Amino acid sequence: MRVWTYRELTTQAESDIGRFMKQAAMTSGDQAAVYKCWAYGAYIMWTHLTGERREDDEDDMRLKRLMGLVFLAEKEEEESYETC
Repeated sequence: MRVWTYRELTTQAESDIGRFMKQAAMTSGDQAAVYKCWAYGAYIMWTHLTGERREDDEDDMRLKRLMGLVFLAEKEEEESYETC
């Protein structure tokens, strides 16, 4: 069984989120929404796996920034992805 470090998990999440958001930008409508949901899913998985072991709040902000969520309030953030 593979053991992942915090840094490896964060790097993989950042890569996946970036890839999904690029794909969302290259499509439109429902397909773009699917890619955005996948990006959000990668973020949620990262938060679940890293939990209280997060080394840096900057990692969280960087991942949110990739998804365009960094300027939204918590309530708005939840509403933005409630269709996922």
